[in-house]
This record gives sequence, C-alpha cells and structure tokens, in this order.
Amino acid sequence: MNKTTFALLVSVLATPAYAQLEHRLKTSAENRSTSSSNSTRETDAYQAEYTASYLTSIDPVHTTFVRASAIVTNSSVALNSLDEEIVNQTPKDEDHFILRLREAWWQIAQQSGFNKDVITLGLYRVRMSPYWIDDEIESISWQVNTTKTAWQMGLGEQLSSYNTSTTLNVQDKGKLVLWGQVANDWAPYHSLHINSLFVTQHTNVNTNDISNAYLGPLNGDYLWLGIGGSHNWLTLDDPTSRIGYHFEVTALLGDGDIFNNEKDMWQNENTSAMSVLGGLRFQPSAHDWFLGSTIAYASGSEDGKGTFFQSGYESNKGTYLGTRDQAYQFNYALNASVSNLVSASLFSAYQIDEAWSVNGAVSSYVRADTTAPAYRRSRALETNQADRDIGTGLDLEATYRAKHFFSLNNTIRAKFRASRFIVGNALASYDDETRLHLELTMEL
Repeated sequence: MNKTTFALLVSVLATPAYAQLEHRLKTSAENRSTSSSNSTRETDAYQAEYTASYLTSIDPVHTTFVRASAIVTNSSVALNSLDEEIVNQTPKDEDHFILRLREAWWQIAQQSGFNKDVITLGLYRVRMSPYWIDDEIESISWQVNTTKTAWQMGLGEQLSSYNTSTTLNVQDKGKLVLWGQVANDWAPYHSLHINSLFVTQHTNVNTNDISNAYLGPLNGDYLWLGIGGSHNWLTLDDPTSRIGYHFEVTALLGDGDIFNNEKDMWQNENTSAMSVLGGLRFQPSAHDWFLGSTIAYASGSEDGKGTFFQSGYESNKGTYLGTRDQAYQFNYALNASVSNLVSASLFSAYQIDEAWSVNGAVSSYVRADTTAPAYRRSRALETNQADRDIGTGLDLEATYRAKHFFSLNNTIRAKFRASRFIVGNALASYDDETRLHLELTMEL
C-alpha cells in the first residue's frame, strides 16, 4: 500500500467529525462449466465478503471516504478468475483469505454555486462511462454539474491492485491515464456528449514477457475520441418518456507495440481504428416492462493496425435495461472485448413489483474482419480463417429486494444469474460455456 493511501486512511480514522459507517455482508456461489463433445470442465467459487464504508464530513467543504473488504473463499485463484473487475490483475498463490482496499479518497467541494463542483484525490471509482472508464484508479479528478451541462476531467495511474491475492499485470504497469467528458442537454433529458481518453505507458515493457494473445495499449501513446448522445439510458431521468436511446462513435489513434498476426510478431506501429455503439429501449405500456436492443461494431485487421481496443478500465455493464438491474452487454459467460466485433442483442426486463425483477437477453457475435482473431477479456481466441460466427450468448437474471430480512431491519438483495455462450464456427478450440451465479447481500 503506498504512502498516499496510508496517509488518507490515517486522516480519516483520526479526524473527529460527523461520520457515517455502512457495512454489508455478501455471500455468493458461482459455477463455470465448459463443455465439448469429449469432456466437461468445471470451476466452483464460494465466498463470504464483509465490506465496510466509512464517510467522514470534516466540514461543509472537505469529505473523506474509505471502502474496504475482507473475503473468505474456497479458492482465491478461482474467485479472481471469475471476477470481471480484475482483468488487469494476476492471481498470486492460492489463498483463502483476501483483504481488498476498494476506495480511499479525499474530496473538496468548491463553493461555486453549481449543483456539483468537487475535486477528488486518492483511490477513487471513476465512472466516466461503462465503455470508457468504470474502475478504481489512484487519481485527481474534477467534476462539475450545472442545470444543463456536466463535465469531468482527471489524471491518474493504477499503482497497485490493493488486493492481497493479486498483483497488477506486467502490461498494465506504468500507464498514465488522462480523461475528459462534457455532456450538454440540447433538449430536456436529451444530451450530447464528447469523451476523450489518453493513455501513455511511461514504463517500458519487454514484449518477450507479454503473451501474443494480449490486445491493448502497450508501450506507447493512445488517444480515444468519441461523440454521442443519449436519453433515459443509464438512468430514467424523464418520467414522461417511454423511450431510451444511446449512440456513440469513437476513433482510436496511437503509436505503440501491437501484435501483427500476419507476421506473427510484435511491432511498433501506428494504430487507427474505430467503434460504434448503439442502443434503443421501449416501454410498451404503463407497466414497468421494457424491450430493447443494443448493437456494437469495432474494427479489426490482420496486422493489428486497424484493430480497435478499449482502454482496459471499462466494465461494459450498466443499468440500461430500464430497471435497477445491471446488465453485461457482451454476455456474462463470454465477456467479449469490443475488438474486431460486430454484435447485436435483444433484451427484455420486467420490474414485477417493488421486490422482484427479472431480465433476459439473447446476443449474437461475429468478427468484423475474418483475417483477425476474436477477443475475450482483451485476449485473442484461436479462430478459423474462413468463418465469421463467434457464437451466441444467452443471459437470464432474477433479483429479489426486501427492506426487512425476516424480523430484522436489514435490507437484503438476492440475485440469481445464468449465462450461456454457444460457440460459433469461427472459434477453433473453444468450448461452450455456462456460468451460474447465486448471491445474497445484506446491509448490516
């Protein structure tokens, strides 16, 4: 743990001020099985996780926050391999007890008269966009919200995993990231936004230490620029509308090390690529029932110079279903990368009552360029040259929320998720995969 984070922890715990302590207990079980005509392999992970959050308001201007978890598991290796949030971390030796620092920051509220005007310093969960940055980064950032306009900018670098069972991947060390976002309501509840993200790796990484399957920003400078618009997409801001939409076009420009599949070697090259994301959701009646579709396109090329990739800080999940539930846009079992990809999905969500909700999706994935691999979690999958079809994803989730657990005044959430990925002809040596996840969370 670096000295900055340690100092933040000490200052939070030592400062006599108004404080709010929240803690929760989460238990979960997950099974992942891969099956082919010849064999079936299974991975099981169980965990009990205690998470505490401590918010301290020193005065009307200064606020500090710490959130940390203690986890007991049957297998840290299995648990980490199934965790979608730590794709940039490498598991250590097998362990059954994990400590994880999630956030530790200090925030200054500017007295500017805006709805929100804050500067945040420390280990902070940056939520710029699920497709750009949705991750914990040691950073300094500035966020402002006015009546019609919102913007944020920040500078940061992941220095540690803050997880006793993992370390940062070699290829993710020494990366400085600079981001900015401006969103403006051109009409009530309809916004246009411009996103920018710059990643530079100031620590040179030896490509001999990196897998040929890796795809991402490496040993260079990369710039993402995007423009888009949305209405009622991640949040239902407009109570009078039954429509939600989102669209975004992004260009990637850069210069660094990429793997050339045509020559089977790493090369320092210029990168020029693009992606398109879109979504539309409709509420057919006054009931909380929603239907919708999402699409995605990301360019690809055999030499790697035209292959789009994301920053490595994305989550690709959000609350775009219309209910309070989060959805994994690119199939929970597959977790496809937005690289050399054309995908389309149909989804439906129903908020049955205050307690119960259910949602489901079917999605299809094909390669944009048959000369380049398909990618999963920023890793290349072996593919057949002539085929485009990566496969089909099926997702189903049911959630139960209650404000009282039996006679206790504890809020609970029970969630069951089932996901299936059915392999297409383009994948040469990849099996069908099924993931079953059961989770119970109680606010203590």
